[in-house]
Amino acid sequence: MRQGIRCFNNFPSVFEFSREVTDALKSKKPVVALESTVITHGLPFPNNLETGKLLESEIRRKSVTPATIALIDGKVKIGLSEGELKRISEPGNKSVKASVRDIGNVLEKKWIGGTTVAATMRLAHLAGIRVFATGGIGGVHRGAEQTFDISADLVELGRTPVAVVCAGAKSILDIPKTLEFLETQSCNVIVHGKEPWFPGFFTKKTKHKAPFWTEDLSEIAGILMKQDELGLNVGTLIACPPPSDEGEKIEAIIQKAIEECREKRIESKDVTPFILARVNELTAGKSMEINIALLQNNARIAADLSKLYSEAGSRKQVFTSSTPTANPTPKKKPKVLSIGAGIVDLEVITNENVKDDGGSYKGKIIQRCGGVGRNHAEALGRLGCESTFLTAVGDDEISQFLFRKATHYDLSHARIVKSIPTATYLSVNVKGTVVHGFSAIEDIIVNITPEYIKEKENLFEDKDFIVIDGNLAVEAIDTVISLANQHGVKVWFDPADIAKATKILYKKNYKKFNVISPNLNEMIQYVKTFDPDSDPSSLNFDFSGKVDPKALINSPIFKMAEKLLSKIKSDDGYFFVTLGPLGILAFEKSDSKIRYQIVPPPLIRESEKVVSVSGAGDSFNSGFLAARLYGKSFEDSIKAGNACARESLLHIEAVPETLSPKLIGVE
Repeated sequence: MRQGIRCFNNFPSVFEFSREVTDALKSKKPVVALESTVITHGLPFPNNLETGKLLESEIRRKSVTPATIALIDGKVKIGLSEGELKRISEPGNKSVKASVRDIGNVLEKKWIGGTTVAATMRLAHLAGIRVFATGGIGGVHRGAEQTFDISADLVELGRTPVAVVCAGAKSILDIPKTLEFLETQSCNVIVHGKEPWFPGFFTKKTKHKAPFWTEDLSEIAGILMKQDELGLNVGTLIACPPPSDEGEKIEAIIQKAIEECREKRIESKDVTPFILARVNELTAGKSMEINIALLQNNARIAADLSKLYSEAGSRKQVFTSSTPTANPTPKKKPKVLSIGAGIVDLEVITNENVKDDGGSYKGKIIQRCGGVGRNHAEALGRLGCESTFLTAVGDDEISQFLFRKATHYDLSHARIVKSIPTATYLSVNVKGTVVHGFSAIEDIIVNITPEYIKEKENLFEDKDFIVIDGNLAVEAIDTVISLANQHGVKVWFDPADIAKATKILYKKNYKKFNVISPNLNEMIQYVKTFDPDSDPSSLNFDFSGKVDPKALINSPIFKMAEKLLSKIKSDDGYFFVTLGPLGILAFEKSDSKIRYQIVPPPLIRESEKVVSVSGAGDSFNSGFLAARLYGKSFEDSIKAGNACARESLLHIEAVPETLSPKLIGVE
């Protein structure tokens, strides 16, 4: 499995990545997973909290990203904030010890779950993390021939391709049977040291040999790569002798604690916490010092291994297998949240010679759904995404029209304001040209407030992307950016109108978006704002013929788009300038490098007629984003966007019913 496929790939909806882990995986940088049971159940407070921070710090010192994994509030947290670390460490938090079998239960009940070795392996694998550091693994318990008490850690090591760096198995377990069980499970057991002796957690070596040993971590990284290439979906146990020389003294005390455990009839998952606490008591805290020291040692070794593995590269993708399968896992629907204007458009269409004489003219009046944010929500829903839309509407018949038409996206979270009518827009189309437009939008849109958006923060948690339009107030836009950043979600900004384009200047928020998509007039506004000394004549475009690539590249429009994209803080992003009949100027930023493409307009055959241009840009954006979220390349996503724009041009509806996943190459 390769580390680092976060951007535009789909993880289970309950997954929530910290920003630090998101950036590392996206950039294919090394990451080390850490379990949370040692915090919730393994060590007393506040030592558990201090140790959690210490292990993360050790890994960061190696220029590797730590990812402590835990179950909190119905979410699988991959990487914890300082507040979350503190929360799971505090006494009385009613946390439970969660192995693989318990994950669903804990998530559904929204308990705090400390993930065991088995659970952390499984979740790290799903998250695309190849290396995991822990203290020691569970094993075959003494007397297992009567009790069948065998840790789920061993089973997981036989089926989940994660490298587990540990100090072996605790000597309270049956070491020979543990090694025998691992062999049966085809788990590769490697001792990282000069000798083959398997370590016993506190002790540097037991009397039992591992099948392979080496001091060379690069050799172990090579083994992991070979396993990936062959599709050997089994775990690798890397047993590291602990750094302390006092293990033998501890061993005698452990045996005493084991005897007490039997006398008290303590069984199953309660055995290890009892023995560790008792040993710590009998050694006046010395065992805990050794425990923490070996945890640090394992974290350092795991960080070094993760770097070597990451540098060498790997052949596997997240959620894929290199072995053929007759029933591949179906693609999950990408989840997108759109926020902005929901409008009902009324268009008067006539071919009469309209004069300013107060007369009545023959024509037709069309009512349809509109609004940049709403258009994106519907288009993304029709293209196979799970689409949710936040907006504000009145408590009137006009809003009921919007609700009735919301068949491909979720409008149930809209804010309903009783005292203000739903946004409407009236256009007068004479012989194919809109000669007048009248809007009644602002009064209702201002009710998309920062407070309303914060109330809906839970909708940010599992989204792959957020799309907002320039109808939002600058404070609301800032709130969206802040919440998206907290939840590691990318944001697409569409200005929606020339007068609203410069809202990105507020707090220099243009640096915080991942995608910006102005039209030509909005782009000209950016040039005038950022470069007021530019020559006005250089902003004029001839729409009568084909675009001149050389003239376009030398224009202030091109240079400003490139400049704004370069200022985006993220290492990757996009900038699209729609040029009307001249097509689209598309920029891609990848690993901080920028390339561009001049996209010709959609091909309209002679037998076809352009009916409306109002939704073409929104449909292009949605087609591109949906295709990209489904894993299509930049070039194929551009083609998908153009195909959607073409359908919009040929239909009166801004988002036509002809949009479908098949149109963008998704079956």
